[in-house]
Parts: sequence; C-alpha cells; structure tokens
Amino acid sequence: MEFFNRIAEILRKPFPEVDSLSTVFKQIAAISIFITIFLYAFQPGEVRFSRVHPFLICLGFGGITFVISFIYEFLVTYVFRLKAKGKSFTFGRWILYAIGVLFCLGMANFLYSSYLNDRYRWESLTEIIFNTFVIGIIPMVALGAVILWNEERKYLLIANEINQQNPTDTTDKHDSDQVLFDIPAPRIRYIEALQNYVKIGYLNAENQLIEQTERATLKSVLDEVKENSIVKCHRSFLVNRNTIISTSGNAQGLVLSLAGCDKTIPVSRTYVPSFRHE
Repeated sequence: MEFFNRIAEILRKPFPEVDSLSTVFKQIAAISIFITIFLYAFQPGEVRFSRVHPFLICLGFGGITFVISFIYEFLVTYVFRLKAKGKSFTFGRWILYAIGVLFCLGMANFLYSSYLNDRYRWESLTEIIFNTFVIGIIPMVALGAVILWNEERKYLLIANEINQQNPTDTTDKHDSDQVLFDIPAPRIRYIEALQNYVKIGYLNAENQLIEQTERATLKSVLDEVKENSIVKCHRSFLVNRNTIISTSGNAQGLVLSLAGCDKTIPVSRTYVPSFRHE
C-alpha cells in the first residue's frame, strides 16, 4: 500500500509549465529525433520490409511526431485552453496529456503506413495505435520524470539558499505610510488577479487575514504602488516581500509562506531571480 501511496504522491506533484512556444518546439524536436533514431536502430517490420529506404521512413515517422505534437500542444493550450495551470497541472495530468498526444500520433501513423503500403487496412488501426503507445509512453514518461526531478531539485536548492541568506523574521516591518484601497500597504500580504478584479489579502487591526476584492488589475496596482516591497512574483500574484517568513520550492518555481497568512504564494520561474538577490 505504501508503494501505491508513493506513486500517487508523485503523480500529484506540480509539473513545470511550458513558458513559450519556443520551449515547446525544442522539447518536441528532441522527442521527434529520438523516435527517428529509435525506429532506425530497431527497424520494425513496417520499416525493414518497405520498398523505401529505412532511414527515410523513420524520418517520416519522426516528422509526423513533430507536426502532430506541435499542433496538439497549440490547440490544447492556446486555442481551446484545456491544459491545466498552476498547482492543478500535475505530473499525473501531464501523463494524461501525453496519452492524448500518443493517440493522435497513432492515428497519423496509421495514415502514413497506409500511404507507404498503398492500401488502407482498417483492421490494423488498433494495432498501430497500440504500437505507437507502447513505443512512445515509456520514453515520454521517462522524459517527464527527468524534467520533474531536475526542476524540483533546482528550486529546492534555490529555496534553501534564500532561506539561509534571509533568516526567518516573523515581525512586520511597518516602514511605509502608503495606503492601497484604504489598506495600509505594510498590512498587505498578497494581491491576486481575478480577470478584471484583484483580491487583496491583508491583516486587519486584530491581525486576522481578510480578503477584499476591488475592480483593478495587477498592472494598475503596480503603477500606483510606491512601496517597493510589493512586487510581482507570478502572472497572477503580487506579494509583500517584507512579510515572507520562509521559501520552499517545487518543479514550477518557488512557494512563499507569509507572516499571519495560511495561503502560500507561488513564484513562477520568470521571477525567481528577483527573490534570490534582494
């Protein structure tokens, strides 16, 4: 039972989000090259007995892998916006995403195989999809595990470095008289984006955490704020860095714990450098 609990824990780990299409391009290109080399090295029957040169056939499968994977990523992430974000995007969800890619690749490989053989054998569709899954799932999951481990280890080390440089200080630093939305800036813990609104988490006079919603954007708040301790740490969050009591890390970046606040605040990879050098 402990083994399955450990597997479930790994599947729930936050998985690194892709920063840009250029990163997607590089990752998919690496997988496509691997598929080309793998097929050429082992040369299954589809490759070995074809009238076309084996390397060209393998290159064709690699090219299909690249094109279909890129289109899949673009549609799921940027057009239909079905891909989970933030803490919801876990290693388990990434594996499900990979299975979806492999299914689409299986369909494309069937069409490619039918073209090579000059005939469509629909009874082989299931077999080709299954073979695509078997060949692809192990390297894809292995790649995901390596990415997860590397990113998680990197940000855990960074978090430890920050904690050593900045010993825990649970005292509030009331060094500003600025007020935002009638709230003293030093009492603000975080500001979270909610489309055309922001949610402000702050401590009231009784040191209780209160959340207040205002019609504004993170950009407008940053333009207004003069208190340089309130900084952007994520596309959806501002944080009062004077209230940080500890820093931890996961594969998506850093996670901040704030004085008097049960909610942890994420720091995306883009903003990590500003927290390493105060």
